[in-house]
Amino acid sequence: MIDEECDALNRLLQDLVDMARIEAGALATVLRPQALAPIVEEAVRVAHVPAERLRWEAAPELPAVRADAALLSRALAQLLANALAYSPPHSPIGVRLYADNGAVAGEISDSGPGIAPESLERVFEKFYRAEAARRVRPEGMGMGLAIARGIIQAHNGRLAVESAPGRGACFRFQLPAA
Repeated sequence: MIDEECDALNRLLQDLVDMARIEAGALATVLRPQALAPIVEEAVRVAHVPAERLRWEAAPELPAVRADAALLSRALAQLLANALAYSPPHSPIGVRLYADNGAVAGEISDSGPGIAPESLERVFEKFYRAEAARRVRPEGMGMGLAIARGIIQAHNGRLAVESAPGRGACFRFQLPAA
């Protein structure tokens, strides 16, 4: 139990440091051309997505992206962890990678309760948590999605969400091809 609590405090401290670096424009990235699929596979492993829940689809011959693999994997693991946390047990978690007009795009989707329209853009604000999210997962701090967006933006990418109440959420990201 002590180990678990220490791990939780370590994650919280790392989140606070990352958020401070993002806000200061001082997030150090080492961008190298690399395939996105192995980065996503690492994020799936870190987020502990059960194999039976994962619905993985990757277009063949995707171009490489310029990425800091460890940071980008952390951002994607956050999106996957949210999908797991806000979805019913045993429901699928979708991951899809595809080429998109000279970029590489991806989607992480779930079949959870969805996000209310008035909260769609606010979910990326530091410390913001929608009322429904607080009911489902009261222990969250509201930093994960802000950090994920900051990391993806540090890769010259974009992160957005589409959702409707009762229909789950789909987080879409786009990264420039290397």
